[in-house]
Amino acid sequence: MNNKESFNIEEVCEIVGVKPHIIHYWETEFPHLRPVKNKSRQRIYSRKDVEVIRRIYFLLFEGKHSIEDSKIVLAKEFEPVKDVPINQAEKNLAEFGVRELFWLDDDKKPQAQ
Repeated sequence: MNNKESFNIEEVCEIVGVKPHIIHYWETEFPHLRPVKNKSRQRIYSRKDVEVIRRIYFLLFEGKHSIEDSKIVLAKEFEPVKDVPINQAEKNLAEFGVRELFWLDDDKKPQAQ
């Protein structure tokens, strides 16, 4: 990976070697993977997200683990993503040029405090 701190889905797919629908599926299965969406509703992946995706790839395809076993391994290696207050998340992403947040699951979007 280069010095970038955020990646779009196409860049992540190129880095990891899987198609977008695979990553989208993993987002539903692994609580460690929760990218945010930018104003145009495109997913923005952090470096940590890419590390998690690479680890998932390794566990599933090279380690031949099941999804359930991979969840157990990831739980020991990475903290699940917790909802971050909107103001803090916007502040963090402002460094990447993201001006507005959209959550993958609108019903899970934290309320401003």
